[in-house]
Amino acid sequence: MPPELFKTCYAERNPSTLYMKGVQFFFTFNLQEEGLAFMKLAADEGYERAVYTYAMTRKIFWG
Repeated sequence: MPPELFKTCYAERNPSTLYMKGVQFFFTFNLQEEGLAFMKLAADEGYERAVYTYAMTRKIFWG
């Protein structure tokens, strides 16, 4: 995704963009709390991938 488009989508709180940012923060940058918070925002908006990833990540990492 081009950087400007990503910035615009993030500014508009697009759920798929929040999800991508959450996954990146959690798994790439090891910013677990921040990443999980972004995944939860996307999940709360009903983004199906985020709902699954958020639930499984919580289960695996925090039992």
